[in-house]
Amino acid sequence: MYYRGRLRSYNLYTGLLIGCIITAFQFISDYVILAPQLNGNARIFTPYTRFIGYNLGPWTVFYYTLIPILASLSVNQLVYQDLKSGYIHYVVKKIGHRKYIFNSFLTTFIGGCLTTCLPLLLNFILYYCTLPNLKPDQILNANQMLTPDLTYLTGVYYSNPFVHVLFYVLLAGLVGGTFATGSLVLICLTRNIFTDFAGMFLLSLIADVLAANTQQAIFSPTLFAIPQCPVYLPTLGWAITELAIFLVFFAGCFNYGIKKIIFN
Repeated sequence: MYYRGRLRSYNLYTGLLIGCIITAFQFISDYVILAPQLNGNARIFTPYTRFIGYNLGPWTVFYYTLIPILASLSVNQLVYQDLKSGYIHYVVKKIGHRKYIFNSFLTTFIGGCLTTCLPLLLNFILYYCTLPNLKPDQILNANQMLTPDLTYLTGVYYSNPFVHVLFYVLLAGLVGGTFATGSLVLICLTRNIFTDFAGMFLLSLIADVLAANTQQAIFSPTLFAIPQCPVYLPTLGWAITELAIFLVFFAGCFNYGIKKIIFN
């Protein structure tokens, strides 16, 4: 009940709006070029070859690089408002600090996840409604260059591409949710709205530079969330474990930060 009424605030959906604009513009700019070439090229142009994650270009890099910012422009802003106004003390007295910490962390994670997932789903739906729904062919679509070193579950991509798309949308959502909870920790430490969305973005850029220098995506969650990763992937098990470790770490830091604010 505490969050339900406040979720009507439009500023909580800034990241979602920006993300949808980016993925919609990617579709429009791509489809304008594709439309005259569709006749006789159905196998080459399908939703599963043009979806933003499989079409590694400037729009793709732009969107996935911005995931830390987009995810931070979501529900976590409610915690910042509570801290800034002092309203947190009233809420904690009413529902208890444990419940406040749990609800805030979970809501922020879900908000960051949806803020990242929904623009990707919009992009796929646009392609799905305009291009022929055909499975990719390993020979005709060899230009995709999907290999196990750069893409998870490549066998699924060719046998059931729809599931493969959903898998990567969910993986991007997990990455977005993780970044959103990380920004929650920064809010507790700095109580600065700029640090909220810029802090995780800067850390992500540093991770991207490390990944580019080592050619290993293990350093950068935003890179291994791209279906056509530009550098070598860690194993899927390690990628999930890395995100889980970050979530546990952020949860512990958020718990410590809120307790310090309340009881000091």
